[in-house]
Amino acid sequence: MKIKTKTQQSLIERYNCGPVKLSGDSNALYERHVMFERIVAETETTDRVKFEAIARSIRDVLSQRWLTTVPFEEQPF
Repeated sequence: MKIKTKTQQSLIERYNCGPVKLSGDSNALYERHVMFERIVAETETTDRVKFEAIARSIRDVLSQRWLTTVPFEEQPF
């Protein structure tokens, strides 16, 4: 996922709340979903593959945020 504007960059920085980045790194969530779930090079992705990868990445970000907001003793696990 290529970042083109300052607004996009600030959104990416805002959602990088956990140990794994949302995008912009070879080990980031978006790139990993494209590579390991669809087994496609990022340069060969379709709009559908991009949509699915970003949707799963956002779910992962929400999970990371949830774990930082819920006290350990309240977690059901």
